[in-house]
Amino acid sequence: MREKVEEFVANKKASIELNDNTTVKVAESANDEGMDFDNVFTFRKKELTSLRPSDKAELDNEIVQVLTACDLLSEKNKKYHEDYVVRGTQALYGLLADIYAMGIKINLSYSKDNILEAMRRKLRDRGLRTNFNTPLMTTVIKYVVGAERQTAANYSRVLTIAMNENLAASELAEYISRRGGISQIHNAELAENNKKLCVNDAEDRQSLMREFFYWSKFNSKVAINYDTKKILTHQLNSSSKSASFYVFLAYKEMPVAGSKQGKFSILSGHDVGDKFENLLLNLITKDMNLDLNRLREAVNKYQTSLIEKKKIPEHLIKDLTQKIEDRQKLIDKHKQEIDETNKKDLTLKGKDHEQSPSS
Repeated sequence: MREKVEEFVANKKASIELNDNTTVKVAESANDEGMDFDNVFTFRKKELTSLRPSDKAELDNEIVQVLTACDLLSEKNKKYHEDYVVRGTQALYGLLADIYAMGIKINLSYSKDNILEAMRRKLRDRGLRTNFNTPLMTTVIKYVVGAERQTAANYSRVLTIAMNENLAASELAEYISRRGGISQIHNAELAENNKKLCVNDAEDRQSLMREFFYWSKFNSKVAINYDTKKILTHQLNSSSKSASFYVFLAYKEMPVAGSKQGKFSILSGHDVGDKFENLLLNLITKDMNLDLNRLREAVNKYQTSLIEKKKIPEHLIKDLTQKIEDRQKLIDKHKQEIDETNKKDLTLKGKDHEQSPSS
């Protein structure tokens, strides 16, 4: 005989008596996703004049209920983190390890070139461009990930680094975790590259300022005689070389009232070496609000004016003109690279717009 099952809403605790060997299945509340805490706050705001000492017990009970409810939310958060964040991250690292293993196999295959060419053809059919210079891992990542450019770039960078460091696929997940995750690796490598670029930029600026000051001697209106035997030589370390210029320590006398000219007494002359001279050049250019290319343009303009004003000796004009032309080529090359980058960005933005669901 089938028993009748009645449904009811229980506002209080209930107990159920079961026969021996009965199987019970407990299901989570269907509305667990949207917890209702209205009944937790039982203590209502009262007028100060109507409060009683006994109300403290009611307030204490509400505090316990609120903390209990928050503990439930904390457990729910832990469960979410475990189910979605931790497991999702592990699944992602596992996928990357599989892609990495495939990339290594392709790289070691006799059919490597043919495989990559077939991938490029299929990518072109999907509207994604690559060429023979595209790194192997980048090609494989694009083939798997698709049109999500930033995601593909992050993954590609991580796997390319792993390949350069000769990691096995089985070591990849631990390696990514140890370095703080995919985005952290990408940002760290980006920062390192920027640091290298800044070092190169600093060296170029130093060289440029040496050029500027060297040719400025032909425009100088102040000259002094100084015994070269009294020049003191300094070295920061054993690898230091002679500096391009001498540094003079001078004492500024009290200015004469109404005079624009200052009187300086030369106290000593110094060859500070190339290392310390670099520091001086960096200090001099530190406050210049010019990027490297604009600084090149400024130096070219100044040196061209020296030639036009006939400040440069005849036998040196050809040499300086050649330096100006070489520097102009660097200026034009840099501008062309910026234009090409801007065109690529505009093209990619246009393609992203065409591929978006809203278009």
